[in-house]
Amino acid sequence: MDKLLQGAPANVLVELEQTGIALQAAGNNVNNVGVVLTRLCERDTATGRALGDLLLQAPEPGRAQFLAAVMAGLAVTDPVHAADLGNAALDTRVQSKAIATAVALFNPRWNWDDTALRGVFDRLLAHPDPHVRALALRRLHFVKQDHPAEVVALALGVDMDGEDTAAAVADVLTSSSAPGHILTGDSDIDRLLAMWERLPGFGDYQIPELMRRLGHTHPEHVATFLLRRAAHAARRQPGDDWIDTVPLEWTLDAQAEDPARRADALRTIRDQSTDLIRIEDRAVIFAAIAGGFGDTTMTVLHELLASPTEQSVQRAADLLGGASRTVVLDQQPFVIELLDTASSLSGDIADRIQHQLAGTTTGTYAILTFADGAAMDAQIRDRAQQIAQTLPVGRARSLYDDVASRAQARVDEEERREQLLRDLRPWG
Repeated sequence: MDKLLQGAPANVLVELEQTGIALQAAGNNVNNVGVVLTRLCERDTATGRALGDLLLQAPEPGRAQFLAAVMAGLAVTDPVHAADLGNAALDTRVQSKAIATAVALFNPRWNWDDTALRGVFDRLLAHPDPHVRALALRRLHFVKQDHPAEVVALALGVDMDGEDTAAAVADVLTSSSAPGHILTGDSDIDRLLAMWERLPGFGDYQIPELMRRLGHTHPEHVATFLLRRAAHAARRQPGDDWIDTVPLEWTLDAQAEDPARRADALRTIRDQSTDLIRIEDRAVIFAAIAGGFGDTTMTVLHELLASPTEQSVQRAADLLGGASRTVVLDQQPFVIELLDTASSLSGDIADRIQHQLAGTTTGTYAILTFADGAAMDAQIRDRAQQIAQTLPVGRARSLYDDVASRAQARVDEEERREQLLRDLRPWG
């Protein structure tokens, strides 16, 4: 570093580029050059200023990483000049320089209360490029513990027009301490979820994870959010972007922090009209918020049978379609009560409900995985046969006999496919 400090800024730049090329050729991390450059600018502010001014004029996108390193160092020792560089870089409207500015301000060592640098930071959060906004949001991780309300306000003020920015916001708002996020007011939660309503998907992890944490503290808000997404999906026209209703394999934990609030959320989903959303979407959302068909969930379903109508028993059967493939086996008392209630209304309704319940063992609305193969079907067959043997002749026994027969047919089909594959193998 001392050797670099002895040279002119232009020579320092050339020396750094040659060092970077040598590091890459040796298979080392070229980012090490940036670390050296940041430390250099912290030690010699005058050289840092000169380098920053030189790099700002450089047309090569490859030098943007050096600009980021210089700006990161100056942000600590000369924040006014660093802010001037950042504003000038953003004024060029060159993406690589905007990214360099966002990377530079990720440095946690600059003073968060510095008004000049905060001005640059605010410009980054409002940048038209979602990638730049996502990069800038990372700096809030170093502030949210001491200034949670300010971080929430800044994060919710960012345009979340894509999954990258939305995921970055979700990551910032997630907390490692209870309750798992830094959102406190209902209005802030509703504002966030409203901005996510029309996102095509949920990304890989950050958005579903924050949704899960919000679902434990505010299940009714998340339930309403998912129903609204389902309504958008139901109105989708040819050529419109696809909208995922629920993240893949996403559910809340079965143990609710507040069972009463969880039950109210489930009632909201249960009572949602299918004039607005698809039947299968309602079932999948119900199962996701339920987190399992335990006591709270079954209480909500039982309410449909208190004053039974054709619509209420049909709705109960529909909602079971979003559960696991073994729900008719796990919830035998409710299934029998549902069948008896349907029979009291009419034979046609009971026939339809019975056929639908038997279909839940094939994963009515679920996405089946590799694990849902012959072994699971064999387990379903065996359990259904055991239940059927305990029941008198009648509709309930007929249901479980049907479940066992369907499962056996799937086992046979899987064995036929396996045999066909074995016969087609040239090595036998």
